[in-house]
Amino acid sequence: MIDREKIIEEIIESFRVLLRKIMAEGKRGLEECPLTPTQAQLLFIINCHQNISVKELAEKLAISSSAVAQMVEDLVENGYLVRTNHPKDHRFVQLNLSEKARAQIKQFKAAFIKKVATLFESLSDNELIEYHDLSKRILKKR
Repeated sequence: MIDREKIIEEIIESFRVLLRKIMAEGKRGLEECPLTPTQAQLLFIINCHQNISVKELAEKLAISSSAVAQMVEDLVENGYLVRTNHPKDHRFVQLNLSEKARAQIKQFKAAFIKKVATLFESLSDNELIEYHDLSKRILKKR
């Protein structure tokens, strides 16, 4: 009989190490990017959540709305974000990416995936698919 608890502990440690390596690759990719890591994270969140508000963005970043508002202001001034009023409530401001930001994200994402792919070079195509399928199955259980 296998010791599931011990195996799960080892899986957790493997995830921690893998995540640390992935994050390190992301930081290396940002060295060529004119954005800070937090600004890049903010743009990635907006890329996934169009028409997001400053308050919603602050919640996702787990920082204050005033800190997000300052970052947003800088990113608007530098041409990365576009602010628009909500069509039904003009007090509500929506944030979206500019074309400049979309191009920056596309470039960063391609470089990031290329670098992270090296972490999976030891897996065959079938093993990579199996790893992906198992990860999805584990996450579905939640």
